[in-house]
Amino acid sequence: MNNSKKIAIVSLTSTFSIILASIANFQIPFFIFFKPDFSDIPIFVLTFMLGGKYGIISLFVVSIVRMLTGDAVLPATFMLRISSSIVIFFINYYKKYQKNFCFLAIIAIICNIIIRAPISYYLWVFNYNIPREIFVNQMWPSIILLTVLRLSCNILISKLIFKYFGEKLVIR
Repeated sequence: MNNSKKIAIVSLTSTFSIILASIANFQIPFFIFFKPDFSDIPIFVLTFMLGGKYGIISLFVVSIVRMLTGDAVLPATFMLRISSSIVIFFINYYKKYQKNFCFLAIIAIICNIIIRAPISYYLWVFNYNIPREIFVNQMWPSIILLTVLRLSCNILISKLIFKYFGEKLVIR
């Protein structure tokens, strides 16, 4: 596959990711601080298709566009978006070496939470002025649980899309 086809695929998946981010703008009752984000799915599928380099490029483009359109305004929210690069790294590792996918997905989720923890704390406590006690005792356990669920679903859906439609998605 030549570079122009790869650039076209990166731009299409980035566009689809931005569209998913804008239409999936709903909140779960009782978890008003959590917004499901399915915009990582096209980026993860792209990583399965073309590798980590193109997944990172697409993630960075989508994050910049979302920041410019007001979806991820603060630097901390931009960094939360970029934390998905950890998952891209592990998908790329899986693609190259065909190691145990479930184990790598669990490690990717744990690493993502470790990176997100200080960013989330900073965002909620210092930017939104949520008292530290409320954040730690009430919000943080839900944020961890919902982040694990969101990343698990996004990784699983991406893997299934590539598994069942991968040959049809790859342009030769």
